[in-house]
This record gives sequence, structure tokens and C-alpha cells, in this order.
Amino acid sequence: MCWKSNNFISPKIATNDIEVYKILRVVDEYIISPCFEFYWKLGIQYETNICFKDEKRIIREGFHSLKEYPKSNSYSWYTTNYKNLFIKYLDDRIFKAVIPEGSIYYENEYGEIVSNKLKLLYGCN
Repeated sequence: MCWKSNNFISPKIATNDIEVYKILRVVDEYIISPCFEFYWKLGIQYETNICFKDEKRIIREGFHSLKEYPKSNSYSWYTTNYKNLFIKYLDDRIFKAVIPEGSIYYENEYGEIVSNKLKLLYGCN
């Protein structure tokens, strides 16, 4: 999974909680990130490192989320110039999440955000 910007990006610090959306796969009672098979639970704050693939334009690892609710049934984390283009599987669900105050995050021009902390709040669909 790669998050990409056409511009050099700088880190930001969340001065307040930031509400975001995250696309995850639900299989049986498990909530799973489709690419790295990270298992999530509602209400728990998770923390990770943000890792870059190149000189601060492509992020390889971190908690990926969206600033706005997806307007389409398909979306790919491989950024293109089309913000709302992704592959939707039957088990995919959209979750409301929060990037907690004090978190480090990066935002690109497509409304994608990668943060070092994230907490799932509830499922939206």
C-alpha cells in the first residue's frame, strides 16, 4: 500500500482530534486492514511509525485514512489523479475513526491522510 503526493510533504501535528474515514475488511467478527492484515478493535487507540518509500513524497507504512466519506464504491490506496477510484470487495466497510490530538500526520492533495495514531469509532455501513 502506497500513499503518494505530487509535492514534497511536511509533517503536521494534530492540534485537535481529526475525524476521518477508514476502509477495512470485515470477516466474521474481525476488522482487518486489507493490505497488511492488521487486526483492529473499536475504541482502541493504535500507534505505529510512518515509513517513507522515497524522499517524503511516498509513504509506505502508517495508518491510512480519508478526510471525507468515499463518494464511490471503488477506491485504490495507490493514488491516481482520481480521488474516488477504489476496488470494493463485498466484505469492505467504511469506519469512522479519529486521529487523536498530538498525532503526527501527513495529508496529500487527494484527501488521503497517513497518521501515526488512529482509533476506530464505529462502522458507517
